[in-house]
Amino acid sequence: MSIHLTSTLDPTQITSSGRRWHAQVSLYRANKPARSKLRQRQPLHARPVSQLASLFDFARPKPPKLPPASEPEFQSWLEKRGLPRQQVDLADTGDAGRGLVARQRIKQNEALLRVPEGLLLTAEAALSEAKLGKLLRKAGVPAWSALATLLVEVRHDEASSSSRWGPYIAVLPATCGCVLEWPRNEVSQLLRGSPALRQAQELIAAADSSWQELEGVISEAEESGLVQPGIYTRQAYTWAFSMLLSRLVRLPGRGDEEALIPWADFLNHSSTAGSFLDFEPSSSSVILRPSAAVPQGAQVFASYGEKSNAELLLSYGFLLDTNVHDCYRLTLSAPARDPVSTRRPSSQPPASDQLVQEALHVPHCEAKLAALERLQRSREASFPLRTSGTPQGLLQFAAFLAAGDKQGIGPADVDGLAELLLGSAGFAGVSKRQELERAGAQQVSDCCRAALKQYPRPLAEEQDFLAAANRRAGEAGGVGGGKDTPTQAAAKRAFWASSIRVQEQKILHRTIFILQESYGLSAAKRALAQRV
Repeated sequence: MSIHLTSTLDPTQITSSGRRWHAQVSLYRANKPARSKLRQRQPLHARPVSQLASLFDFARPKPPKLPPASEPEFQSWLEKRGLPRQQVDLADTGDAGRGLVARQRIKQNEALLRVPEGLLLTAEAALSEAKLGKLLRKAGVPAWSALATLLVEVRHDEASSSSRWGPYIAVLPATCGCVLEWPRNEVSQLLRGSPALRQAQELIAAADSSWQELEGVISEAEESGLVQPGIYTRQAYTWAFSMLLSRLVRLPGRGDEEALIPWADFLNHSSTAGSFLDFEPSSSSVILRPSAAVPQGAQVFASYGEKSNAELLLSYGFLLDTNVHDCYRLTLSAPARDPVSTRRPSSQPPASDQLVQEALHVPHCEAKLAALERLQRSREASFPLRTSGTPQGLLQFAAFLAAGDKQGIGPADVDGLAELLLGSAGFAGVSKRQELERAGAQQVSDCCRAALKQYPRPLAEEQDFLAAANRRAGEAGGVGGGKDTPTQAAAKRAFWASSIRVQEQKILHRTIFILQESYGLSAAKRALAQRV
């Protein structure tokens, strides 16, 4: 579980695999969904994804349940470690699995959860206790590698008696369903066409790099007899990295230090929650204060950030029935100065965002790259497309890229155009505003159509595929909690991936339609958008 992160990944700032993993671990956060009501009379193919996801229990991945024998030991451990009496209780919340519910009515902004500083599992705590701690310090590995190493070695000791963190690590789930646990051959297949494919590949590559950094430390420890061979394996670290991806919390109140926080791990996520965990120095505790009053007996939620369903799937392996932050992340960029270095080999399958870039038309590219550098702006910008309309800044950036001789913009005009369009004035400060807005709208529309072509099947066929995947997963069954067979787990992943493809295509079609209606683009294309 992770809370509240606003930073984004800038590939140009990655100088080591360790920092790459840090950026990725911090970037993707998620948790468990809640059920929505269904309208039962619609045919399957006509229903939104959220309704299809509610038809069977398998369709909403069930969060792993704590082993009953571990629960009393864990609760006792929390009390001995100084956890004060809480205003929330651990309870079975139904479809959302285990969660925290209010013992009594809790006022807005009242501290309802307190976890003392001594219960925070930080990198320093891991380095101090791990058998490989001294070697890890010497190697200068990043915080998450230290935490992962402690998780691996404590989990290996089934009794967990040798570590003060044993009772906590013992109740961590065997799997969480994140993309690090997927078979590698499924990743590109299931995420084809989606921007999530690039994100998934970055996560996997970052985890691989972190493992490569640790291999030398592990070999040295085994050769010296410090630890026994066969404990610190790639498989064990995959589990540990998955736990960190889904549970690590960044605490602004401690200088953005990251930690695992026992007890707070039980907080479930809601896309509409406005509450975040953070450390408060005045009480030396991690606190959660609700953004609205919580009735007695109601479940308490925390926000894990504005995450789309694709991001939730990569992080936790589940989807939300209702996600106000669901989006298609469209990336636009001016071509690099060296086109040879970015050219795609003919034998290499294209990524969705790469084909979107190929659909871009950028006149006077050299002048525009120079203008972006002077303004200290990246040549690349990402925008979350939603069905409600175009995001702020999208049309301005697209118009800047598209502006050329047809709009009366020459190389000498680019600097001034960049200052206006990409500044606070936007379109209001430019001449020929209508022509520029239309050029930006056409640019975005062309990119959306290029993105749609990359999915394995068009929307209508994907909706039929989703209904069939729903049935197959229902027939396969499964109980979740890491106990599904490979066939059951694969059927669920196929359903979830299809539901993402359906929603993303709907967003792209809706964006095209909005732009055509607003800026009078091709009538034939507008009619097509209305049909779909």
